[in-house]
Amino acid sequence: MTEQILGDYEELASEYYSSTRHPTCANFRSASALVLDRWLGNISRTSGWICEVGPGKSLLAELLTAAGESLHRLILADSSPSMLRHSSRWAQDGARLAVADAGALPVRSERVALLVASVGDPYNQPSFWAEARRVLKPRGAVVFTTPSYAWASSFRPYSNGRKMAAEFELADGRHVSVPSFIYSEEQQAELIAAQGLSVTEVYNVPISALRNQPISPKLLVERKERPDVLTGYRVVKP
Repeated sequence: MTEQILGDYEELASEYYSSTRHPTCANFRSASALVLDRWLGNISRTSGWICEVGPGKSLLAELLTAAGESLHRLILADSSPSMLRHSSRWAQDGARLAVADAGALPVRSERVALLVASVGDPYNQPSFWAEARRVLKPRGAVVFTTPSYAWASSFRPYSNGRKMAAEFELADGRHVSVPSFIYSEEQQAELIAAQGLSVTEVYNVPISALRNQPISPKLLVERKERPDVLTGYRVVKP
């Protein structure tokens, strides 16, 4: 029997972005890119900092660069130094990298115009949403994505309606579980509203949207509900 370890993303960083070892992560990343493309709009018109929480290999920096946007207002904050090193290349283009917890971002209050959390289920807790409210400017926005609740309900065991952990099998044979908080759309909206923020739009990405790429067998699990792989939430601060 393989050893079960309660770990963190330091354990996963060296192989997390391997599409052969972890194709589910690659699929979630591609689905998140579709959500960001849908909602980011013209960021150059915003006034204030832009912050990506838990970026690892920053998807936001890639999209901004492809759109010809400057990275000088971009803060990349990740609690895992090893994951954050995947984004070290963006520092030379002006992005600021910081090792920081999602509940204690290195930004003064009401300075962030846009906060992005791509596949943010590891820190999808009240402390993160309270911190999002603190750093956001009035009428600032959050773009948050999480694996589909319908998928998680079918694929993962759970208790009290929550999907509490994601399990990874590493190249050395170990199994590492890391926090993963996935809620129904109604529960997610309630969690966000409890911290004084409002969900303005929800967008579900179906498997069919992931064209021209291999689909992880984990995402092909049978389920009664629609075959979405990821859910995006657009959130604003009043």
